[in-house]
Amino acid sequence: MRRRGTTEMDGGPSGPGSPLGAPLEGPLEGPPGDRPPGDAARAVDVVASRPAATRVAIAIHDLPFHQEVLDHLDRDARIEVVASEVDPSFERVAELSVPGGAEADAVVVCPAFIGSADGWAAPTARVLVVAQEMTVPVLRAAIAAGAHGVYRWPEEREDLARAARAARA
Repeated sequence: MRRRGTTEMDGGPSGPGSPLGAPLEGPLEGPPGDRPPGDAARAVDVVASRPAATRVAIAIHDLPFHQEVLDHLDRDARIEVVASEVDPSFERVAELSVPGGAEADAVVVCPAFIGSADGWAAPTARVLVVAQEMTVPVLRAAIAAGAHGVYRWPEEREDLARAARAARA
């Protein structure tokens, strides 16, 4: 966005001696109705116009595998990892602690967390199963648990991230 006046860095005028160089000339971007009139015009707050990040909880038993998935999802600015669990005896993934009491949009789980679907309380969030080995028992357990997708790690990690982002929509 183009703007005139002071820099955000030092509060002083922009110009050849300022950290930002010469002042930017020309009209501000965006429809006229979205901008205040006259010299008080400011750039539209881009952050406020971005959609909120998808809230994802992760429940993966194997700690190194858990860390790989967490690191990959955490690098995506459109995904916010809000809860994490590594103990598969924690049967109610839906009760993972999410700040502010909000529910996660998606829950990424490993097969150890869904094991047998008997007694497993699937959250109302989209359930995404991630496994290092794709086997028939993993697929059966995912279907029984009502999973929205099953992804092989690391080959399908981008598909997993895409499915997690789509959970917000």
